[in-house]
Amino acid sequence: MSPADKNCTHDAQSKLQAPWRAHICVWFFMLTSSMSPLLLLCFLGRQSIGLGNWADTFIAIALIQGALWFAQRRCSSEDLSYWEGLLIVGTATTTKISPFTLLLAFPVLLLTVAASFLFAVTHDGNSPLRHAQLCYGRLIIAIYRRRL
Repeated sequence: MSPADKNCTHDAQSKLQAPWRAHICVWFFMLTSSMSPLLLLCFLGRQSIGLGNWADTFIAIALIQGALWFAQRRCSSEDLSYWEGLLIVGTATTTKISPFTLLLAFPVLLLTVAASFLFAVTHDGNSPLRHAQLCYGRLIIAIYRRRL
């Protein structure tokens, strides 16, 4: 164990202290994006919602959940979990006016999640340019440096 490791007093649960607004923003984004096929069906399918529409909707929700799980597994590391990265993005786009926070955070979180899925799909453990964890970490750092 190196001397730097002995001086390290944090654990995985207390590494990131994000404001409550960022937590709410990220959770609201994840719920609405995960359930977007159902929301779309409810808003657009008012005439007649057939049994096939419901089945397609639940299949789409399962596919979105699978893609999020896959991205989370590939992009998480000991230093930066997937959710901590999303909280950092949520914190970087937080303003003091809540409606503006949602307007700013949703597109940035959507692009972050989409990019993380691409990093997970194109992952190559031997290449530092295509390593999902490293690419995700660089993306989060870049977003945080350009925060509001």
